[in-house]
Amino acid sequence: MAEDQVSPDTGPKPAKRNVSPAIIGAVVLAVVLLIFIVQNDSDVEVSWVVFSRRGALWIVIIASAVLGYLIGQLVEYGLKRRRRNNQRNHRND
Repeated sequence: MAEDQVSPDTGPKPAKRNVSPAIIGAVVLAVVLLIFIVQNDSDVEVSWVVFSRRGALWIVIIASAVLGYLIGQLVEYGLKRRRRNNQRNHRND
């Protein structure tokens, strides 16, 4: 009978999930941004170079966050591309 029992240690072990500090930081920043948006729900006057418009502050905050993210991605892409080109040039020398 003891031979028929399966030990729980013999089966495959589930993979451990490591959460990187970058993901934790991103989640914390997203929560802070969400709290900031919820607390600032008034209308504001938004002025840009050639126009001025009244709108909800939370839309301005979200638009600023999205634009900041996109600018960061473009800068990162440009830096990676420059690094790749520099590596190619150094190999060809």
